[in-house]
Amino acid sequence: MSELDPDFTSPIAEDRLWTVQDVSRFAQTSRSWVYQRAAEGALPTLKIGGLLRFDPQAIKQFFRAGGGSSPTRTVIPLNAPTGRKGER
Repeated sequence: MSELDPDFTSPIAEDRLWTVQDVSRFAQTSRSWVYQRAAEGALPTLKIGGLLRFDPQAIKQFFRAGGGSSPTRTVIPLNAPTGRKGER
């Protein structure tokens, strides 16, 4: 290899569309998480033929707005048995 890749020193280039791998590295998630969110329509996605591509600014805005956070879940505590059968 006589020339270095111009993007080699940058983990993710800002001047091009991102791939699924780029988004997963940025978000520190698995590629399957990115594919699932894209299929749900949750992630801002560009489809070029059969390829998924992502606008870096749109992805950053998505995460700044809290789009990557898990939905709120309610935790219902279990009552410990009191020792007598049938009572709680």
